[in-house]
Amino acid sequence: MSDPVPSPAQPVEPPSSEFAAAARLLGAAVSGAPGLAGISSAVLLLVVSYHREAFLRLGLVPLGWYPFGWAALNFVCLLLVPVALIKLFTKDRLADYGLTLGEWRIWLRHAAVYLAVVLPVIAIASRFTAFRNYYPMFGPARHQPLLLVPWELAYGAYFFAWEFFFRGYLLQGLRTRFGPAAIVIQMVPFVMMHFGKPEPEAIGSIIAGLFLGVTAYRSRSTIGCWLIHWICAATMDVLALL
Repeated sequence: MSDPVPSPAQPVEPPSSEFAAAARLLGAAVSGAPGLAGISSAVLLLVVSYHREAFLRLGLVPLGWYPFGWAALNFVCLLLVPVALIKLFTKDRLADYGLTLGEWRIWLRHAAVYLAVVLPVIAIASRFTAFRNYYPMFGPARHQPLLLVPWELAYGAYFFAWEFFFRGYLLQGLRTRFGPAAIVIQMVPFVMMHFGKPEPEAIGSIIAGLFLGVTAYRSRSTIGCWLIHWICAATMDVLALL
């Protein structure tokens, strides 16, 4: 019996070639608007999560008004910085990232349906101790209700930044590469930013993140998402005081 014919040896790729291939893969992953949005978003979310008291430490807000400094930090990191990055490193228009009325009839219809469903839920949730102890986040307003007015204005600016960041900068920045999957991708960090809040709200943020993502994707605007989010948050603040 003749010996079996040996199979040709498989070529072994030298380590240097593997490193080069890995470098090319990483370069492709972080290139263009999707790469810019993804990497910068991770950095900016780290800043707002771990340096929440930055404005307080810098002496820009008094101690009792810390939430205003926190809202300002979010406004800078989640709106002003992304806008600067778009202007500096892309040829895109801000309207491409949702800073436009877009298809306003679409987001208006979505807002009507969402608020009709969610506002009654908020009214029920506002009766629970966990929510009443957490909202409004600006503590002095619990004893001086008129202070709720400047707080809600600051809260509105905060949510404008949030909606631009998640449903504009991140979602619209990723849609060119991932299509509708960008809705799910932006939902994940959005939910994670709710960790530490009452658990039912964190769970609900999964649904909210998906719904708001669909609204922004269909309308190519963050305006409707911002109004929805702000109205819901302000309603919770007011009802928690009653």
